[in-house]
Amino acid sequence: MNNALKKERVFFPCSWRETIFWNSCAQQNAGTRNKKRTTYVLIILLLINSGAIAQSSSPLFSAFKQGIVKTQEKKAGNCASVAIIKAAIGTYGTGKVFQQHLRENGIAVILRDGTLLSLTLAELEMASAASAFLPGDTAQKELKEIFNYAQLCFAVLVKRYQGLTEPATGSYSEALADINGGYRTEEIYKLLGLKVLPLDENPSYQTLSTHANLLIWNTAHAVYYSKGYYDESGNRFPTALEIDQLRKRHASFWGTLINGSKPRGGYSLLD
Repeated sequence: MNNALKKERVFFPCSWRETIFWNSCAQQNAGTRNKKRTTYVLIILLLINSGAIAQSSSPLFSAFKQGIVKTQEKKAGNCASVAIIKAAIGTYGTGKVFQQHLRENGIAVILRDGTLLSLTLAELEMASAASAFLPGDTAQKELKEIFNYAQLCFAVLVKRYQGLTEPATGSYSEALADINGGYRTEEIYKLLGLKVLPLDENPSYQTLSTHANLLIWNTAHAVYYSKGYYDESGNRFPTALEIDQLRKRHASFWGTLINGSKPRGGYSLLD
């Protein structure tokens, strides 16, 4: 391990499992791929050892956004994944959506419903690339931490989906393709082991505006919503105003919501 890594590591005391994992990755640090792998390990270590970070909703809008994923379904995508991850981070905090522990060749995760998962470093790398999440201003520490943690949340979400498929023998890459092809918004919270409180039937705009960290959807799209604003490509837009830009881009998606009408469904997350 070089001196620079040693110096940085002093600030993050670790368990014996983390030490084994760190040494294993340091030994592999030869070549471009292994350098990328070590960088990803550093991100995980920082997230796990720095503790949970209380999260307000404002930075969540711009921390990351949905990119273009590789899928055979032209009209599908991982908008529901983006929305549930933002809602989860907003509700529980960065680093606190689930428990995570480093292992020799990856991480172990305990979801809030008690589900145990194990992800390899290769799977974490695959998820990071396949998510196509686009970061906001990475020069801002808070936004960068949210973006990094969102990628970890996505990797866990996909792993849980892989375990639920029948039979549960599909590859992780196949699970990634399925999630990126679109997943039922009404049930995607289960893939992070969460519980929800559905919105009242036919909620008004006034009712929606009092809630923070919701996931709402209509027949074509799902978004993160908080205190009168919804997430549109990493930007925070008011939902009760008619905005020309939005009417042109998403008239068929969010026109009814922009005009103050009701979404098709939504829910908040329970502690």
